[in-house]
Amino acid sequence: NVLLFGETGVGKSAIINLITGRDVAQTSPDTETCNLEHTSHKVTLGDRCFKLWEVSSLESMGFFRTLSARWLLKKSYNKLYRNDGVCLLLYCMRDSRAQRALLRDYKFF
Repeated sequence: NVLLFGETGVGKSAIINLITGRDVAQTSPDTETCNLEHTSHKVTLGDRCFKLWEVSSLESMGFFRTLSARWLLKKSYNKLYRNDGVCLLLYCMRDSRAQRALLRDYKFF
C-alpha cells in the first residue's frame, strides 16, 4: 500500500494516472477536491503488485465535509493497518509551495 497525500490541486490523481499508465484516478483542472473516498488503484510494476491510495486533502473542505472525510480516512487507515499495512507515504506538493525547512529535511533523509 502506497498513500499519496498533500494539498488540494497538487496532482495526486495525475501522479497515480502516470504510474499506472491509465486514467484510473479522476482529475480536476481546478483546485476543488474531486472526491472524499479513499479508493485504491492496483498497479503492477515488474513482478510487484501495489495499491496506490489517494488521500483527500482536508484543508479546503467545509466543516461537515471535513468531519466526514476525517471519519472515512480513519476508517480506511485502520483497515489498511489491519490487513497489509502501509509501505510508503508520498507527500505531494507544488514546487512553488515547498518550504525551505521541508526541503532541507527531505534532502537529509
